[in-house]
Amino acid sequence: MSLSLTDYYCASIAPGGAALVRMRRGWRPAVLQKSQARVGAKSAGPLWLDELGLLEGLLGEARRGLPLCITLSNHYLRYRLVPAPPLSMPSADVQALMQHCFRETYGDVAGDWQIRANPMPDRGDVVACAVDKALMEGIKAAVAKAG
Repeated sequence: MSLSLTDYYCASIAPGGAALVRMRRGWRPAVLQKSQARVGAKSAGPLWLDELGLLEGLLGEARRGLPLCITLSNHYLRYRLVPAPPLSMPSADVQALMQHCFRETYGDVAGDWQIRANPMPDRGDVVACAVDKALMEGIKAAVAKAG
C-alpha cells in the first residue's frame, strides 16, 4: 500500500497530556483518526517530561512516513521583546543578542534554551520565543524513532 499524499498528522503536547490527529487535506479537510493520552501521576523532572513520553507512545502507533506538525503549549515557551539588529548583522551575533536579552530577563537558565524570532526588521522590536533545548531534542528523537 502506498503512502497517501493527502494525509498528515497534527500532534500537540500540553500540561497533563498529548494528542495526535490524522488529517486529510483537500477541499473538505477531514479528521481521520484521533488519539489522546493523559498523564497519571506526575514524575520528577522537567515540566514536559511526562507529556513527551505520551507523545512518543502516540507516535509509535502512527503510520510511518506521513508529514507531521507538532504544536507546543505556551506553558513550555517563554517570550521577550528583542531589539531588532541591522539586517547586515551575522546570524551568530543575532543569536548572541537574543541570548543576552533572555538572560537579562530570565537569568542563567536561559543558557539551556533554544531561541528563535521572525525575520527581523531594520528598526523596532521583535517578539522572540525560547524553549528548552532538551524538549526540542526529545521531540526530534521521538519523531525519528517513530519514522
